[in-house]
Amino acid sequence: MLVTARQSGNLISIDFEDSGPEISYQQLEAIRLRSKKKNSFVHTSENMGIGLNIVEAIVCLNAGTISYDKNRFGGLLVRIEFPAAVQRESNEISYSE
Repeated sequence: MLVTARQSGNLISIDFEDSGPEISYQQLEAIRLRSKKKNSFVHTSENMGIGLNIVEAIVCLNAGTISYDKNRFGGLLVRIEFPAAVQRESNEISYSE
């Protein structure tokens, strides 16, 4: 696993790249479609565990975005981007779709 973090202006990007078996475009599209479904962070599917669900929920709560692609090794690249500072009116965090 290779993790790279960088900040450009007010945007923080974190890349997670694995060196696992090469991911097919069909698998990649399945991950992308799964992440776009309503309430997708609640549901798990085979081989996707709860890890991505938790990450998607945290990213959403922090006004961020998450994208999936093939990395330079052929495995999965997960890129998380979010503002360097998220201002809230209170300390309470809630999520709804």
